[in-house]
Amino acid sequence: MRYINNRGDVTGTSSPPDSATHHPFLWTKKTGMPDLGVLPGDNVGAGLEINNQGDVVGVSVNGPDPLSGISSAALWRTGEKFDLNALALPGAPLYLMTACSINDAGQIVGIGLTNDGSLHGYLATPIP
Repeated sequence: MRYINNRGDVTGTSSPPDSATHHPFLWTKKTGMPDLGVLPGDNVGAGLEINNQGDVVGVSVNGPDPLSGISSAALWRTGEKFDLNALALPGAPLYLMTACSINDAGQIVGIGLTNDGSLHGYLATPIP
C-alpha cells in the first residue's frame, strides 16, 4: 500500500528489517525510505495519505495485528508523531480510530468511534 503527493513523496507501510510488524514510512528522493515509527506502546502502523507539505496521516495500532489491536489516528509531521486523540478538544465525542486523508491546509478526515460503539466520519481542522 502506498500514496504519493505532487512532489513525488510516498507514504505507505513496510516491514522494517528483521521484523514481522508493519510500520509507516515516508520516501523522498532526499531521505530515501526511513521508518516513521508508531505511537508509544504500539507495534503496527500505516501511512495512509500524504499532503504536499509532507505531513503523513494514518493509523498506529497497539496489538499483534491491525484487526485485533486498538487503533489510534496518527499524524507524522517534521519528524514527530502525534496521537490525534491527544490533540482533539477536551470532551470530544469521538475516539479517533484512523486518519484517512489530509489536505494542504492540514484538515484531516477519518473514522471515529462514539462511546456507544457507533462509527462516524470526522473532519479535524487545525487551530493556528
